[in-house]
Amino acid sequence: MANGLWWGFWKDYPKVALNGREYAVLGSRLYTHHAVERFLPSGRRTIANVPVADGEGGGHMFHEKARSIPPAYVEDAIERGSKTHIIVNKEARTVHTLGDLEIVTTRDDHIVVTIGYRH
Repeated sequence: MANGLWWGFWKDYPKVALNGREYAVLGSRLYTHHAVERFLPSGRRTIANVPVADGEGGGHMFHEKARSIPPAYVEDAIERGSKTHIIVNKEARTVHTLGDLEIVTTRDDHIVVTIGYRH
């Protein structure tokens, strides 16, 4: 639990309602359900053009959009990454980029909207 941020599932976090939406509370920030799904371990994935052993399968373990991104990495990207201001659906957002990690927050950085890799 680096930075005191628990790395868990949506059900594990305390929730708060704001403007008709439910958010998970992690530290001083709020996270959308969408963002928390990206924390989850991606599990075993099948890479293109790599053969799969019989009966081994592939795909995802927890959620098809899971990216194995711990909350501590998210916090680090928000604190230390480069910032780009954008407008999405008439709402001001900030894109925080650290390495290939991208975090989208509300302009005040209070709500984490989505998390992903850019590649």
